[in-house]
Amino acid sequence: MNFKNLSLKIRTRLARAIVFASVVLPLTMIGTSPVNGQSPTWNITVVDHVDLAPTAKAIALNNFGEILLYSFPDERLAVYSPSVGVRFVDEMLSPEDAALWSIYHYSGGDINDAGHVIASGKRRDEMGVPTGYRHAVRVTLPAAVGQYAIVEDLGVAVGVNTSDASALNSFGDIGGTSQQAFLWSQSDGMAMLPVPVGTYSSVQGMNDDGELVGSYMVTNMPRALYWAAPDTAPIVIPVIANGRYGPSNNASAVDSRGLVVGSSTAGKSGPASINRAFSYDTATGQLKNLGSFGGDSWASSINEIGYIVGTAKTKNNAATKVFYYTSAAGMKDLQLAINNLPSGVSLTGGSVDINQFNDISLNVTLSDGRIRPALLRPWLP
Repeated sequence: MNFKNLSLKIRTRLARAIVFASVVLPLTMIGTSPVNGQSPTWNITVVDHVDLAPTAKAIALNNFGEILLYSFPDERLAVYSPSVGVRFVDEMLSPEDAALWSIYHYSGGDINDAGHVIASGKRRDEMGVPTGYRHAVRVTLPAAVGQYAIVEDLGVAVGVNTSDASALNSFGDIGGTSQQAFLWSQSDGMAMLPVPVGTYSSVQGMNDDGELVGSYMVTNMPRALYWAAPDTAPIVIPVIANGRYGPSNNASAVDSRGLVVGSSTAGKSGPASINRAFSYDTATGQLKNLGSFGGDSWASSINEIGYIVGTAKTKNNAATKVFYYTSAAGMKDLQLAINNLPSGVSLTGGSVDINQFNDISLNVTLSDGRIRPALLRPWLP
């Protein structure tokens, strides 16, 4: 028996109980299950702030409805809270950390319910200029007024100069890549995960039970991986069908049941591959094509009640839509399920995320062309 993994599962159950007890919401708000045969609907809040650049995008969402976001081209990180609004990470740092670190968005990123954010960081030189190589960092946000955020350097693999973090669980454990997929924990630091022979590997999603998903490169084609535990050899997730240049897929998230979602090649169309959102049941080995709106599709997140979200293109990949998927209803256009969408605002997808209460974070394009993050919260009749 692996006692480390057993201990992880025990503390997982306790953490889930604490999270759901501390998020004070009526049980009817957990999910948007259809009422009297009606389809689920959401209300939208567009996130804006005077200091955001013309383009600002959502990265990830936690169970409190807080969104990790960044603005472009300055790559400035911020956290949106429904109760507080937008707070910029660089303004939460102590004077010492602000002088030492440039915290920004490069790739990946996540936010959990314990006040942790993962991002990229570069150390500043004596002139205050960011220099050197990019490192993954964990930022612990201030818990009270008058406190500062704390920055932790996750380090790099031996012989490698850079690292990136993409996945974060309730305990603050982190998955990412430093050329090879890694799991970082407060107790053990950065540990490389076992991977098949390949040129590059990364973690893209993880749950509180120690299961991880990601990908590795095989002859310049990504293949999706699932680790049942950090110290076990991963499973290579099958593709729906080979694409134009062979099999290719990516895994983006895994829930507590071991259900993995991502995107996979699903055939060929002339000179191009067809890509489809998929779910993969690690218990049964069942691979499911989630469908599309006529073009390619990608699944990015799944919650504990089985809602899946992502993006899908229309025929000939002419337009991009955001979808939600349930096993009962199939793939649905999320924009059609919003009650209060302002005139001239359209959903543009990006890093679409969903939490355990069916809140959804995504990006929208405003009537003046600016891009902003948005929070969707279930509407109750």
